[in-house]
Amino acid sequence: MKSLSRILLRYLWYSLWMLLITLALNMFLYVLFGFQTVRSTNRSTTAIRNISEELDRTDGTVCLSEQGYEYLKTDYVWAMLLDAHGTVLWNWNLPDSLNHSYTVSEVASFSKWYLDDYPVTEWVTDHGLLVIAQQRGSIWKYNIKGSAPLYYRHDSRHAFFQSDPRLLHRACIRFPLLPFPPCARRRTGTAF
Repeated sequence: MKSLSRILLRYLWYSLWMLLITLALNMFLYVLFGFQTVRSTNRSTTAIRNISEELDRTDGTVCLSEQGYEYLKTDYVWAMLLDAHGTVLWNWNLPDSLNHSYTVSEVASFSKWYLDDYPVTEWVTDHGLLVIAQQRGSIWKYNIKGSAPLYYRHDSRHAFFQSDPRLLHRACIRFPLLPFPPCARRRTGTAF
């Protein structure tokens, strides 16, 4: 009987250690991938913002400065600027198959996913919609939907990850286990 209780105690001890090691490993991986995601998102946001600031309209045509081209050459394979009607105003290395006007539904489609299998990022500028593309297969996009009251709190004073408010719509992630004051106002702004 004594040996049976010893075996049972050893089994419980090993089970507890395996549970703790698994939880610690999961938390480590969660934090690691979370920081990687935030860092890559902030990097691409900063890059497209810098590129859009280098756009200039002179004599009715849009042009990009040398610094803007340097930003583009680092991570991107092509870029284009669309006006309000979907016409291409300016482009850089744009494939011939993509050099045409776009309808509103086409813009809505590629703004969340891909354009001809290129992962694209968009930015609204004073000159139009800037679209930049990365190499095919370099990143993947996945759209996750959820109820706003459960996942987002729209009070930016308590944001965990502060970024450009136009991208986050002044929303921050709500963790249900942490105490937060209730949302003071509804989400406002324009979608793009």
